[in-house]
Amino acid sequence: MTASLLSDLIRQEVVHLPTYNAGIALDQFRAVYGIDCLTKLDSYESPMGPSPLAVKAMQEAANGVAC
Repeated sequence: MTASLLSDLIRQEVVHLPTYNAGIALDQFRAVYGIDCLTKLDSYESPMGPSPLAVKAMQEAANGVAC
């Protein structure tokens, strides 16, 4: 797919958004800071798992979706 075709498919509001930066990779983080044991929560991860209400909402939304 050509770049011009891709740009035609993307809304202009989205085209001009800044690039997402998820931070440095875990191995790079360890190398830079010298920390072996860590939990890196910078990309909306949660050690608690999803909320039961969120799970229920996703299950309800998935009902009737054909594979």
